[in-house]
Amino acid sequence: MNSTESPPGRREAIAAIVGSDRMKELNAAWESFSTRRHMRVIVYGPYDSGKTTLIKRLLIEGGTTVPDWLTISGRPETAKVTEAESEGIVYVDTPGTAGRSAEHNRLAEEALRLTDAVLAVLPQQRLREDTGRLVELAARCPHDALHIVIAQSDTVGADPQSDLTEFQRLCEHRRAELLKLLPGELAHALAAAVHVVAADPYGEVGNARQPDPGHYDSYRAWDGIAKLRASLLSLARRLPELRDAAQGRYWEWAAALAHAEGEEELAQLAAVLAEAEQRGRRQALLERELIMIDEAAASDLQMAIYDELQAVTRAADGMDVESIRSATEERLQHRVHAWQVEYGGKLETLGREVDLELALQAVNPGSVAYDQWLHQLITPQPQGQGQGQGQEQEQEPASSSVAERIGEFSASATTAVKGVIRLRLGVPVDEARKQLKTVSDLRAKAGAKFAEQVVNLNPNAADYQAQRKALAEEVKKPVEAFFAGDSLFASLAEAEQCRKWISRMDIVGEFVPAALSLGGLMAEQISSRWTDKAERQRRREERARIRRAAEAFTAEILENSDDPAEGSWRKAVRAIRARLHADPLLEPVTVAAKERIGIIESACRALR
Repeated sequence: MNSTESPPGRREAIAAIVGSDRMKELNAAWESFSTRRHMRVIVYGPYDSGKTTLIKRLLIEGGTTVPDWLTISGRPETAKVTEAESEGIVYVDTPGTAGRSAEHNRLAEEALRLTDAVLAVLPQQRLREDTGRLVELAARCPHDALHIVIAQSDTVGADPQSDLTEFQRLCEHRRAELLKLLPGELAHALAAAVHVVAADPYGEVGNARQPDPGHYDSYRAWDGIAKLRASLLSLARRLPELRDAAQGRYWEWAAALAHAEGEEELAQLAAVLAEAEQRGRRQALLERELIMIDEAAASDLQMAIYDELQAVTRAADGMDVESIRSATEERLQHRVHAWQVEYGGKLETLGREVDLELALQAVNPGSVAYDQWLHQLITPQPQGQGQGQGQEQEQEPASSSVAERIGEFSASATTAVKGVIRLRLGVPVDEARKQLKTVSDLRAKAGAKFAEQVVNLNPNAADYQAQRKALAEEVKKPVEAFFAGDSLFASLAEAEQCRKWISRMDIVGEFVPAALSLGGLMAEQISSRWTDKAERQRRREERARIRRAAEAFTAEILENSDDPAEGSWRKAVRAIRARLHADPLLEPVTVAAKERIGIIESACRALR
């Protein structure tokens, strides 16, 4: 590696991908390591390779007390990263690799990210299996900072105590065998860094806490520890150089990590953007359909009302005022009901399509990425809860999809449409008026009775509010009894809805004089081709009054006002539109996703 640190531009690119919190963690990890005064050596290798035994021997040779955590076992004893310092060197014991524990492998890999040197320990029986891992290690650190230990040399076959020459030949054979398995240039570079050692000859020390260094005197000639220790002490004198190289390795790892995360996020954002664009297209299509239905409904309603008023006008010759009013009410009621059935059905069908669209969004595979990314976008991460250095945290799934969560705040479009234009008359208008007057009278009497009797209550009594409530319930009974009897209406709300309908019919009050005036229009036009100018002007004005009446009645039916009545056409249209736009973040999500894609692509280019 030529560069010993990450240029500012690369640091900024890493931060752009991983975020400021993760970048602070990366910086803090490096700063903490860079201030260490001693060379840090990661002791790395498969479990039962003798790593812990080797560290124990190096500590004893350096005159250092063996820590309590350092125990020897044939099982995967080391379950966490621990360290001990001796002679200016910090030995880091890592969990064994090549076992069944993914967590042990992860911890060992993490330890390699911040180190000055690596001591790779291989058992005799795994030389061929671990060759590939040695090549990977060599690619991540300077070759002179990597030392390889073939452990347990006292088990190679010959007893060094009785046949030292044969033992040394077998040790050299093991060393040559390993180098032969490595690529040529790497084997040449590591030739002086391969050590064949016996850290605990014949296993005599085992778990003895602090054996006397003299115990090893009879084995020092062949156990290889002295040469290994001399190499490590020599390496420690080059700490500044090693630390610079470690910095370069660390930020190269961070850059590779960020690049991989960036590529993964780009794939996720592509899915998010595709889903957002698909939702936008579908939303626009349904919106256009809603506008077409709304405009057609308004136009057809006004035309229908105008036609009916014109029809009454043509038949009005000889009719009195009440006859014209009655005919107008009957024709309009019939025509508006037909309009309601036609366009209410169209609106309800569209409402079901909108509900189906939102339901599909909740289960569409493309929506999963969209909802998860939106959840991350709108949910702030608590400080200190970002992913730690090298730690992979599972994404907590959202409790429900965003479409479902936002949709809770808007009424179901289908439900809203079912209540559209509740013109539930179905009886002669005069009869409805009579019953509405009865209801009005009963309510007035109830109000008067309540006002008369409430003054007799003692406002200072402890149960005053309860008495007042009971009185209110009592005076309402005649009204409730009326609805429970032969009333046309099932409830006060239904009667009030009918009252609104009949009040709309009063609009025809402007129409009746015009109808009377134009009542014999057709007969007059047939009997006489000529009509004086004043008469023609008068008839134009009467027709204008009919047109205004039609427009006013249409507006009332549509409830195109600032305070629409419950169940109006406009309210139903607004309910569907609100449901259709139930995801108010669709456009911001699209913009944010495109901006994020641009940032990540630029950062990934800088990290290549």
